[in-house]
Amino acid sequence: FPVTISHLHTHKLFDEIYEYVSGVADLLGERITALGGTAQSSARFLISNSYIPAYPDDAIGCCAHLMAVADRLAMLANTYAMSIDRLENIGSRVTSNVYQDIVFNLDKYLYFVESHIQVPKEMEEYEKDEEIS
Repeated sequence: FPVTISHLHTHKLFDEIYEYVSGVADLLGERITALGGTAQSSARFLISNSYIPAYPDDAIGCCAHLMAVADRLAMLANTYAMSIDRLENIGSRVTSNVYQDIVFNLDKYLYFVESHIQVPKEMEEYEKDEEIS
């Protein structure tokens, strides 16, 4: 298939999500150190302590990637959302507000990703033909 407008929009959306999530990591690292903690940022530490499963190696095609990203955005947003009440209960209102902003933006990106998950008729026919072959 040739590169389509939809593919270009999806690629730009993924770039935007990457930039946002990278910024969140920096923001949280700064918040942790502002509160007197030590921000652990090595890849090994992050992988071993993540609730989010690794990106699937078998994701092929735009729709599969969109679904994988949507699943991970939803998990990430849910993880932050579950922490908001705990933060408010311990009196960390500023951090709670930061988390609320993060959840809002992750939900926004999730909406954008899910709005791209549409299988055009031509693709359905192509996938059927591929299954038969």
